[in-house]
Amino acid sequence: MIKAEEKTWLQSFFNWLEEYASLISVGSGFLIAIGLIIFKTSLPQPAKFLGDDYTAYFVGVWWTLVGMTLDTIFQKKKTQSYIENISSKTDELAKMTKSLVIAKKDLGELTPVRLSISNFSKFFPYLAVYVAIHLGLFEEEDLSVELARSSGDDSLAIDALRDGQSDFAITDPAMAIPYHDHCQIIAPILSKAALWGISKRPIVRDAAHKVTTSQFQTIVTYPKHTTAYRLVNSWVGTSGPKVICKDRKDLLTEMEALLDEHSLVVVTEPEKTYHMSAISGISTNVIDLHDELYASNLFNFTAIISTNGNVSANEGIVRRLCRALRLAYSLIYSAQPGTALYTKIIAAAMEHSISAYPEIISKLNEQTCGDVLEALKRGQYFSRDIFYDEHERQGLVNAFNLHSHDKGFPGTSVLVDKMLYKHHASNGRTN
Repeated sequence: MIKAEEKTWLQSFFNWLEEYASLISVGSGFLIAIGLIIFKTSLPQPAKFLGDDYTAYFVGVWWTLVGMTLDTIFQKKKTQSYIENISSKTDELAKMTKSLVIAKKDLGELTPVRLSISNFSKFFPYLAVYVAIHLGLFEEEDLSVELARSSGDDSLAIDALRDGQSDFAITDPAMAIPYHDHCQIIAPILSKAALWGISKRPIVRDAAHKVTTSQFQTIVTYPKHTTAYRLVNSWVGTSGPKVICKDRKDLLTEMEALLDEHSLVVVTEPEKTYHMSAISGISTNVIDLHDELYASNLFNFTAIISTNGNVSANEGIVRRLCRALRLAYSLIYSAQPGTALYTKIIAAAMEHSISAYPEIISKLNEQTCGDVLEALKRGQYFSRDIFYDEHERQGLVNAFNLHSHDKGFPGTSVLVDKMLYKHHASNGRTN
């Protein structure tokens, strides 16, 4: 058995051998070659056992190569040791950094952000906001986002913004038109009009595959103060069928009776998916209102809006908020059914949106919730990049044109350019 002192001595010897292996091999190889040459020439008779004159050189070179091979092995071992050591230190540093971030969040040092939402109390298509909350994406940007929900008039979120009750609003961007001198439109949230018409009667279309509104006598949709009502009126025109308003609860609980009494009922998601699964015979009688109105063009259904003063004083917060939402949309579009990420996205939708529908919660389980999500993804209703490129800007122009009957405002294009956040093209893309 080797004693502890011998182990220490042997370890020191091998460490020394590893350190100077290359130098030892080259030096000893040179000395061996010179020694063989001197030994051979000093003999009185030719020393045949040593071979020809090149043998000494060959032996010397061979020994040198052996030494260099050993040196390479030692250096590889040493390099691997260095890599493992650095990797270990990096892991330790990552753990320390993570613990520091968690500690910072626990100490309540996140920047509070108040985000008012209108359109509907827990509107399903605002999924990116729910995902960013559920997955902690806002916290990763050092933001603590508090949702202030307004039920009813789409302008209520703008009112909360103007009154200082919130820092940002998510609503129809046209709601900010009356305050164009004081508000900025930062980023698109929904790029298409998320509305569908449902009927118990077969839908008649013309040669261009467009729906003829003259086939309807009455159309039911949401109240007058909503963008949905304005879009339906824009579709049917002044000489079209009568548009009747019902509150959201009636459009959930009285749907079958409304379909029996009226020609068409226009709703959003998840109401559409719920009714198509609950009422037989209507799955083929569905109209995509966005396609009827705008075809391949966009319509900026909802956007992030803030005041001039808030944007000017908090541009860093604006970028961080957009960056978190942009990541949320990237995750939504990339997540595949059956994956852990997809399950988390569905959980976010169930918790923050579907839970607001006690009347239909038993029908809208995770599977049907996934159906809603996939339909919105296929139709590309969600904004992908959270900034106004040329296509998204035209969608904003279309949203403003819907309110063109309002008087006393600049032309639509001038108004859009005036109200767009000056750094909108880099939203969520820069620090």
